[in-house]
Amino acid sequence: MQINLNRALRAKLQTVMMDALGVGTEPTDAEELMLSGFIETFCWADYPGETFELARALDAHIYSALHRSDFRFVTVDACELRDALGANSVNMALRMCGMRPRQRGSRIVWSDAPGNEPTMTVTLPADLLDRWNEDV
Repeated sequence: MQINLNRALRAKLQTVMMDALGVGTEPTDAEELMLSGFIETFCWADYPGETFELARALDAHIYSALHRSDFRFVTVDACELRDALGANSVNMALRMCGMRPRQRGSRIVWSDAPGNEPTMTVTLPADLLDRWNEDV
């Protein structure tokens, strides 16, 4: 199902939801960042349900890799997945997982690390969603 709202109504809905949940325009912590990503997806994604499902798959993939490591934070390489599914939905899903875009030289990477904390790199394969759907 696609939500047929114009841009003005989507923006109004986003503002009301952010106010209701106490989320600022610049999230200050991981919880606010995830809520902000949820609200953005709900208001702006063409197919929010698919993006929510993608976020669940990303979360499971990222944190299963992190759980087996000595690191507390990750840097996500989402290039393959973005090529397969499109940057917009992957970026929204990453925000719902608490990831922020960061500049690394000429590249943009996504990470949940504050400041310059050490991270492990997790690569998101192009077929991640297919694998997730097989396992669920």
